Amino acid sequence: MTAEEFDATYRRKLLRFLSGFLGHEDCKDAYQSVLIEYFRYSETIRNTDAWAFRVAKSKALHMILRERHDEPLTDAMEGPYQSPEDELIASQSRELINSDLKV
Repeated sequence: MTAEEFDATYRRKLLRFLSGFLGHEDCKDAYQSVLIEYFRYSETIRNTDAWAFRVAKSKALHMILRERHDEPLTDAMEGPYQSPEDELIASQSRELINSDLKV
């Protein structure tokens, strides 16, 4: 299958699939990455359906993880009953970790 045939067959399916993970623009970027991968490896792919969806999911998860890496830490992991001292320590720890991540 040529890259053009792949595009005609899988564009709508994969964009719909990717929309479950990503926003509109990110879906298009992820799909373009899948198309490039297909162009590179098309001769070695045995099951195009399985390959296309596996690679699309991998691209989406990679984009999500990259996006999360850029976000500062939150209080999500802290318990609901913390003393003021514990809250201060947690806050200072988050600030130190966030400043280390920005370096």
